[in-house]
Amino acid sequence: MDPAEPCYLVEWYQPALVRGSLERTSAALQSSAAAASALGPTIQLMSMIVVPTDEMVFGVFCAASADLVSKVCRHAGLPADRLTAATDIRLAPTSPA
Repeated sequence: MDPAEPCYLVEWYQPALVRGSLERTSAALQSSAAAASALGPTIQLMSMIVVPTDEMVFGVFCAASADLVSKVCRHAGLPADRLTAATDIRLAPTSPA
């Protein structure tokens, strides 16, 4: 992740998403992001968090704009309930395989 690249927090308040498979949801978003990235600026889903007790799902994206994130979510069939610019994001590095 380029530290200069903007990040965005997407929130979904959809009980069906919480009860569903996080892997399936993540795969749909990643596929949509890959398709969008092939046509223009790169967008990447960095992290997802499910909060079952509040029926919420959060996603962190790195992208050139909030509009691009919104389009990717809609294309995946998961329109954002809330999308905001995120600051001070620190994601743990992934371990090598």
